[in-house]
Amino acid sequence: MVMCLDSTLTELESPLLARRRGALELLARLSRPGDGEVSMAFARRLKDVNFSIRERALALLPLVTTKGQQDVIQEVAASLADEYFSVRWGAVQALKLLTDRGNACAISATIRKLANRDTGVRAAALAALTVVAERGDETARAGLEELLAHPDPGVRTSAVEAMSRLASPVDAGALALLQDRLHDPDTNVCFEAKLALRRMGKGE
Repeated sequence: MVMCLDSTLTELESPLLARRRGALELLARLSRPGDGEVSMAFARRLKDVNFSIRERALALLPLVTTKGQQDVIQEVAASLADEYFSVRWGAVQALKLLTDRGNACAISATIRKLANRDTGVRAAALAALTVVAERGDETARAGLEELLAHPDPGVRTSAVEAMSRLASPVDAGALALLQDRLHDPDTNVCFEAKLALRRMGKGE
């Protein structure tokens, strides 16, 4: 069994796509959740040159990894910035399965992706944040507060939406921050701030 596992791990580095894919499938069946070597081998495939391998590794990771494994969570969160839509959304689903809500590592890693200039990456990060953070989470709130002052208006817009979805409706400080964005120099940020306040039941 050990020899089989070792040889299959080696196959993950094969230059042949079919062998790497087959190794992923076999390891998902052979290994047990919590095997650190297998978990990190899967995590390394998230940087594979072929997007279908990255996509499949994300789908299988929850089968070989225990919840809360921070090194794996960091790698999965990095995939929120993948160039392929399917990989980004695979990362969202993987984070949902690999973390409990309130996991500080997942929240911090996800908020960093909200600062990305790519709208697709920010959309994936926003979706991920809503599955790893609970409403009223202080770590999420603090990170979003910083992003509300980001120089990129697209990032500010995403931060406004995220704040309205995660801040407590009775959080006076969060409401004040959103109200400040009503006077943002960018019209898209202003519009999103109006929607955000309505979402929190504080719109006009």
